[in-house]
Amino acid sequence: MTLSEMTRLAETVDHPGFGILLHLGRWSAGDGEMNDRAVAKYVMHTHFDPKVASTRAEAAIRMLIDAGYRGALGVECPSSSEELEHPEVYHHVGLVRRALTKATAAAR
Repeated sequence: MTLSEMTRLAETVDHPGFGILLHLGRWSAGDGEMNDRAVAKYVMHTHFDPKVASTRAEAAIRMLIDAGYRGALGVECPSSSEELEHPEVYHHVGLVRRALTKATAAAR
């Protein structure tokens, strides 16, 4: 779905029970960060992939906080039946937790 389609859908539904699952930066066209920002007010859940967790987690969290986001922050795991056995999962969770701490401290 394109940015304009996603925005049009959210504005048409216009209901507090509707929200977007934002896989940060994962857009088929356009600038991922700009597109994330454009839909931030409609986000109800997120996915932080390893790239976003490593490069721009704090900025993404600040953007969500500024948009009024109060949901959970999902961290993407490697595709496997043993996700919790992968040390990088804990590393990425740690990166997002640290970014959350810094972003919420900056927002106060």
